[in-house]
Amino acid sequence: MMITRRLLGAAARDYIRERLDDGRTLSSLVLALVDLQRGACWTYLPTTVAEEAVTRFDASVTGPGLRFWDPANAVWVAPVDTRLQEPVIDDIQAYLAQGPERACVFEHQLAAPGDPWLQGLTIPHFFYNDEVYLCLHGGVQERSTIAKAFTEAGSFNTIGFLISHTETALPPASGTSVPRDALVCLARSVTALFVEAFDGEGCVLWSAQSESLTASK
Repeated sequence: MMITRRLLGAAARDYIRERLDDGRTLSSLVLALVDLQRGACWTYLPTTVAEEAVTRFDASVTGPGLRFWDPANAVWVAPVDTRLQEPVIDDIQAYLAQGPERACVFEHQLAAPGDPWLQGLTIPHFFYNDEVYLCLHGGVQERSTIAKAFTEAGSFNTIGFLISHTETALPPASGTSVPRDALVCLARSVTALFVEAFDGEGCVLWSAQSESLTASK
C-alpha cells in the first residue's frame, strides 16, 4: 500500500475542533488558547483513496480486513489496520529528535490515576485531577516507543500534542500530579497536534507554521 500526504482545508480544522471538544482538559485549553486557523492541516492516505473520500474522517479508508473469533467474548473482532500511523510516528520521531526542549503529550481518554495497569507503564506519564497524560520527551526516541505510546494511549479518540517548551513549561516528572497552571503552560506551548481519524486507522494533523511537524517552532 503506497501512502501519500494529503493537504486538508477547513473541514479538517472543524474535525480537529470536534475531537478536541470531546477530549480532556488539555484539549479544552488548546481549543481556547491556540489559534487553529493558522498553519496547515494534512493527513496520510493510500494513493487509491479518491479525493471525495479524503474528508470522510469517520470512515475506514483501508476497507474491511480479516476478522477473528474471540471465544472469550463470543464476538468477531476486526483488528484496526494501523499502517497509516507509520508516517505519523516518523513525524513525531523527527520532531522529538530536534532537541530536549521538545515533547509529545498524549491524552488518555479513559484512564484514571488509580488504575492498576499504570504501575507497570514504562511510558512517562503525569496526572491532572482524574486525568492521565503520557509524555515522550525530546531527544532520540525509538519508533517502537512512540508506537507503544499510541497503543497505551488507548483506542478511543487518540489525541496528541507536539510541544516546544521553555523552562516555564517543562513536561512534568513521570508519575506526578500537576496543577492547572502547568497544563495551561503546556497548552500555550503546543506547536502541532494530531487526532484520530478514519475509524482509528490514521490521523489528521495540524501544525502552526507549515505542513511539517519538524518546521514547527
